[in-house]
Amino acid sequence: MKPFILIPIIFIAQIGWSQTDHKQQEVVKVEAKEKNCIEIPSSFSHETIYESKSLGQLQSKKITRVELIYTRFKENPDFDQVQLNEDRMYRLQQLLPRLKTDHPEIIWIEQTGAETRVEAANYFHGFRLYTGGESTKNAFARVSREDKSNPSSMFTIDNSLGGTFSHPSGTQIHIPADAVVYEDGKKVIGSYTFSYREYKDPAEMAFSGIPMTYSDKTGNYQFNSAGMYEIRGTKEGKSLKLQKDVAVDFNCTKKEAGINFYQMDDKSGEWAVLNKDLFNLGNHANPVENGVVNKNRIKRDSNPEDETRLSWTKTKPYSTITLREDTRKAYRNLIKKEPQKIQESVAQDLSDNYELKVRPEYVEALVQLILDETNRMEWDNNAIEGDQNNTLLGGSDKGHQYPNLVRGLNSPAFGVYNCDQIYRVQNQVAISPKYLDASTKKQIKNQDIVCLIDKDINASFSFDPNQITCNSKGKNIFLLFTETGEIYAFQSTVDFTKKEPVLQMEKITDRIKSSDDLKNYLQI
Repeated sequence: MKPFILIPIIFIAQIGWSQTDHKQQEVVKVEAKEKNCIEIPSSFSHETIYESKSLGQLQSKKITRVELIYTRFKENPDFDQVQLNEDRMYRLQQLLPRLKTDHPEIIWIEQTGAETRVEAANYFHGFRLYTGGESTKNAFARVSREDKSNPSSMFTIDNSLGGTFSHPSGTQIHIPADAVVYEDGKKVIGSYTFSYREYKDPAEMAFSGIPMTYSDKTGNYQFNSAGMYEIRGTKEGKSLKLQKDVAVDFNCTKKEAGINFYQMDDKSGEWAVLNKDLFNLGNHANPVENGVVNKNRIKRDSNPEDETRLSWTKTKPYSTITLREDTRKAYRNLIKKEPQKIQESVAQDLSDNYELKVRPEYVEALVQLILDETNRMEWDNNAIEGDQNNTLLGGSDKGHQYPNLVRGLNSPAFGVYNCDQIYRVQNQVAISPKYLDASTKKQIKNQDIVCLIDKDINASFSFDPNQITCNSKGKNIFLLFTETGEIYAFQSTVDFTKKEPVLQMEKITDRIKSSDDLKNYLQI
């Protein structure tokens, strides 16, 4: 008895369900099939799919998820992969008409590891169907979007030698000899491909699909990023793992107290702290103790005899912040750099900037803002040309100043790493908006995910469209992505007095094809 029945190809006009609403994922190579999954193979370069006898297991079960799996490799650069995928989806619907009523989640998974036709032909091509819930491995599902303006940098490494490579950002990657092995622990002989990519701004982070929240025993936090990077290794289509740390001299976007180094778990999306306070500027997470900022927590090199850098008392109707000479200079800088924040925080400015009367709800945030600016000023004043923390040595960029460079970030595994501050959302509100197309005034259908960008925070936060938490006084931008690939934006004022505010959103799909397009649109 033959296990498969070949479905003949019928060339007809294909409309309707074949033009699927889907999400997109990238992997080096899909893992082995899971227990709650039915596989339907297809050919490598054709729309033909094969009917499996296993389809009988789907009787009386609702199909909740469909994965279309294929390879990125093309023999002909003009080959239309999207059209082939649509054709395959049409064939699947012919095979399983019930998909129209089951309304499963559709995900197209592109395998990036194959570099030749021979390799690609050995990869799985076809469908995986799930019933009774999502894939068991998808408690966290990173859904990234193709970003042509921020591609990975690819390096060919001789595993017996290793090497040091420079990124245009100023970052250097130091890869030791014999750094990688195959997933099963076998030795890698010869060369392999090492990929590196950075995410430095909210637009790149929105396209990356990387979560920007952190939790520990003290509570839930959000990130304010100084930059993230992602490293991967492959050889002939097979994913590799590290057996030795890769050291990264990473050029952060800023130098401030409280920037820690985190590693993301690829399976759960959770973060673990690897190093704290990368710039050795003090403990940002809790610099204030009993209303006084101690010099041992936030160091001041210019005058070590001072007992404090500033002090404050939290009273009503206004709290008082008393500044010293260095923090007074920092505050005067902030008046020019952050006038809106100063205006909303400070009720009275007394004694020529030495004493501030501050609205109580803003006092802790203002204390930290002043301390960060003081640290930034001291760092700039003490920077010495040629110092190993400020100058990237070697390579074509020798002598260029990188004051935000952090040396020796050890990455023990392939994955995503983050240099970040954590904070709790101020003026927190929870809303369930109604999303309307501004041009038609009709509700936007097929809502998938909302990315929230606060222009005061270097991050992009992902939410279910019906459950959003944000700062009611933040510079909020709402980006709505639909299951059909449409993108909408809202940058106006939100009526946070309503639990279900109406957001009339501008459709920007045709204008946003990359993170650069998004940056230009948002002017960030």
